[in-house]
Amino acid sequence: MDLTNIEIIKKCLTDAGFSDLPTDPNQNLSDFGMDSLFMVLTLAEIEKYLNKNIPVTNFNQNSFATINSIIDFLKNENLL
Repeated sequence: MDLTNIEIIKKCLTDAGFSDLPTDPNQNLSDFGMDSLFMVLTLAEIEKYLNKNIPVTNFNQNSFATINSIIDFLKNENLL
C-alpha cells in the first residue's frame, strides 16, 4: 500500500514519539509538542523512511511548522 505524503509525515511523527497529531495538516505542530528535539527526531525518522540523507542547509524551524510545511520542504529538496 502506498502512503500519501501526509500519511508518511504522520507516520514519521508518530515514530519520533508524537502521541497526538493534528487532523489538519496546516495546524501548527508546536501546539502538539514540536520543539527542536522533536524536529531532529522527526528528521531522522523521515530519513529512515525515505532511505535518504536530508541536507540540513535549508532546514529551519519554519520547515517543520506544520505537516504541509514538512512536505513542502521535502519537495523543495526533491525528496518527495
